[in-house]
Amino acid sequence: MRDESAHFTVLDVKTAFLTIRMKPNDVHKTAFVTPDGKYEYLRIAFGFRKAPQTMQRVMRRTFDGLPRTAKYMDDVGQGATTVREVLDLLNEALRRVVINGLKMDLQKFQLIQDKVSFLGYVIFAEGRTLDESRVATVEKFEPNRNAKKLYSFLQFANHYESSYRSLQRSRTSYGTFWRRTFLSYGLTLMKQPSTP
Repeated sequence: MRDESAHFTVLDVKTAFLTIRMKPNDVHKTAFVTPDGKYEYLRIAFGFRKAPQTMQRVMRRTFDGLPRTAKYMDDVGQGATTVREVLDLLNEALRRVVINGLKMDLQKFQLIQDKVSFLGYVIFAEGRTLDESRVATVEKFEPNRNAKKLYSFLQFANHYESSYRSLQRSRTSYGTFWRRTFLSYGLTLMKQPSTP
């Protein structure tokens, strides 16, 4: 997306998973009953086990082959050297969106910008930096005794570690806490074999 680009556009698929119709022979697998009756999902809902893979497959099918375009889940980023190129890429992307039956969230569009927020980074002609809102999330994190919240934070921190070096110091203490948490639940962690 960046390759010498000076202008950027970010698009967002509206209600991502809900835009994808379920295969008719799989609909019965989603059935649930309430006091008001039996219901079945006709579209993929957030939380279905294969929903992320299916969404990524749809995005790949829709945008593959489109130059200077990056896609991940419901986000699409494009970079171009000229405004004319941006408009051509955008036109082709929107044509493909219509063909594939996706709906776009116009409120999340970032059109022809010299700097955009995309997948947790601020991207501009000279490179990329970590989005400050993500840094604030890390700095506000308060360690607690909830193992699930800690694990979620560690996943988040691991993703941004290369951009935010101070996390390396934090992870050591959180890693120690994580080991203690496992032990307190009667679980053990395998020790990594030393490498020669």
